[in-house]
Amino acid sequence: SLRHVSVIFNQVMRSLVPAVTIAMGLALGKQISKKRQVAVIPVVIGVVMACFGDMSFTMLGFLTTLLSVFLAATNLMTSGEMLTGYLKLHPVDLLGHMA
Repeated sequence: SLRHVSVIFNQVMRSLVPAVTIAMGLALGKQISKKRQVAVIPVVIGVVMACFGDMSFTMLGFLTTLLSVFLAATNLMTSGEMLTGYLKLHPVDLLGHMA
């Protein structure tokens, strides 16, 4: 995606990962506190404001950056589930599986 968007735009969009993770958790029926949900609202507002700034990007770059944000959130959810869910892996074991 960095061929089609600036590094700054990519990093700003990547800051949406916590919000996407919360949205995915809610979609999967996980209990997420209201405080945590409210805490990501300023981040989302900041990302929207930054994206309407002077950063240049193409639609392909925007879509691939969105895909990377979604995949990063999926990775985060999967890691968390492996650490606390049915498997209860040790963090070092998880690192070995993810590497």
